[in-house]
Amino acid sequence: MNHVVTSNAMRTAFIVTVSISVICSVIGYVLTPETIAIHFNSSGMPDNYASSLTALIIWLGVTGLVFFTFYTAPGALRRMPASMINIPNNEFWFNHQNKANTLKKLENQLFAFGIATCIFLTSVSLLATVANVSEPITFNAKLFWTLFGLYVAYTVYWAITLYLSFKKPKSNGQASLE
Repeated sequence: MNHVVTSNAMRTAFIVTVSISVICSVIGYVLTPETIAIHFNSSGMPDNYASSLTALIIWLGVTGLVFFTFYTAPGALRRMPASMINIPNNEFWFNHQNKANTLKKLENQLFAFGIATCIFLTSVSLLATVANVSEPITFNAKLFWTLFGLYVAYTVYWAITLYLSFKKPKSNGQASLE
């Protein structure tokens, strides 16, 4: 039997992940000097600087944009005509019988991707904080590219599983959250 996490649990997990990202950004601001490296070359050496307050504002802005995008997307999907939502077998999944479960499935998938995005961005923020409190300032480029590769791999996995989850079922014709 497949266990399906409720949309409320996914929403809560997303909010917790965003909150952790904000807390890590503020801690990074407190720990770093007044001027910090905000960009690094491919070998991890700093090549652009800004005030730590500017970096915090930019990072909180990015986090806010991620939060707004993923938190409001499920509501936008509910108000959008089904014909504008591009999923396989759209007519089947958005018929009267299946629409509610389909929207819940999409909501769960969006929150899952939002959580992964916040984890990746928080990881990058932590790497930048560690780099800026190190002597000399050096960004762990190898770890960054590993994390980036994992995020891209998850994105591909997420897209494939999302696509495959909208195959028509062979059974009774009613959608499930699985």
